[in-house]
Formats: sequence, structure tokens, C-alpha cells
Amino acid sequence: MENEIKEIIAGLKAGIEGEGGKIELTGVQTDGTICLEQREDCASCLATVWTHRLRVERAIKKEFPEAKIEVQLVS
Repeated sequence: MENEIKEIIAGLKAGIEGEGGKIELTGVQTDGTICLEQREDCASCLATVWTHRLRVERAIKKEFPEAKIEVQLVS
């Protein structure tokens, strides 16, 4: 599962980074919870923050519908 998540994120990275964001997989817990760290150059712009988060969550849920995703926003 972890490798598949890394591939999903890698496919989205160029678009997210082009808009000033960064997202990294920090781990997959034993219960299957996917932990991500999100950084934004413009963290004050909530539209961008949420757009990036939703883009990643949708892509992961498409492959792993039952996944629980935790995102930590780091500025």
C-alpha cells in the first residue's frame, strides 16, 4: 500500500509544486491510516491549501476507498 500511495503522490507533485505547495507521505500506520505532511508557500490562502489537500485525498480514495487520511499542515 505504501508504494502505491507514493506513486499517487508522485503523479500529483508537479501540479502541486507548480502552485507553491508540497505534500509528502510521512507513513502508513498499522491500522491503515495514511499520514501526510502538507506545506504551502501561501498557507494564508485557504483555497489553495484545500485544493491541494482535496486533490491528493481524491486520488488516494479512488484507489483505496476505505483509507483514513490524516494531513498535517506545516507552514
